[in-house]
Amino acid sequence: AIRILSAAFEEAWQALLRSGAKFGSDRRAEEARDTLAKYMIEQAKQGELDQRRLQDGALLHFTRSNLRRLPRD
Repeated sequence: AIRILSAAFEEAWQALLRSGAKFGSDRRAEEARDTLAKYMIEQAKQGELDQRRLQDGALLHFTRSNLRRLPRD
């Protein structure tokens, strides 16, 4: 399980970096990593151990959480 989570996390993080996402600071980058990790851990606690679903779910969760923080016009 730890190997799966570790690989899923690393792949999700690399995908986020490849996307060109800008974090603005080391603190924001760390918050992004925390968001991915916490999501994956919670899913694993519920029994999800498919690496691809963990990756995709974490990235979707990250995107949704950032969309909620965008200022509205």
